[in-house]
Amino acid sequence: MASQASLRTAGGGDAARRVADLAAASKPTSDDVLYAMEEAKTAILERTARGVDFEERPFAPYSENGPFYLYPAGRATGKTATQKSRAAKRLSRKTGGEVTAGGGIRFASYAAAKRAFGRAGVDLFGLGGAPHMLHALVTRLRGALEGVLGIYGAEAERAEGHNEGIPGRLPRRRWLDVSSGDVKRFADTLIRRVERRVRGSGNF
Repeated sequence: MASQASLRTAGGGDAARRVADLAAASKPTSDDVLYAMEEAKTAILERTARGVDFEERPFAPYSENGPFYLYPAGRATGKTATQKSRAAKRLSRKTGGEVTAGGGIRFASYAAAKRAFGRAGVDLFGLGGAPHMLHALVTRLRGALEGVLGIYGAEAERAEGHNEGIPGRLPRRRWLDVSSGDVKRFADTLIRRVERRVRGSGNF
């Protein structure tokens, strides 16, 4: 007669099955990747709002050259000219800009316009309404365990212009990049997610 020994967990479960379950729980999933990427997206938006690039360097200041014209309801033409001029007048009372005949508000420069709206820092958020370049930042899976942070559609060109710079028009402000610290935080987030899942799967 053969002599047999059976390995069991402390709770009486099958030890081999528990090892297999733990091995499965320790593998990153697409949900883990998406979670980490959403965390990275939040970090990018927060530091951009603080006016610093991916290496925590202050953005180049907004242009002091001018004048700059803001059209809060679009350029005034045709039947809507009166309504658009009224919109400009209402906004000018708050910002102090000079209303133009075309339904715009004249500021000394773009930087002056930003200051008039109480936004002295360089946050890359325009003076128009939503949707905006920063609203368009999305996370997408490109494979089971690979994803990208990007901007697509109409705002993609604007985002690239701000990130890479346009000679004579926009300075380079590297807001949509990742540093070695960003990569480490991304990896740490994945590790924490996996560790929590393994701990939650039970002990021997």
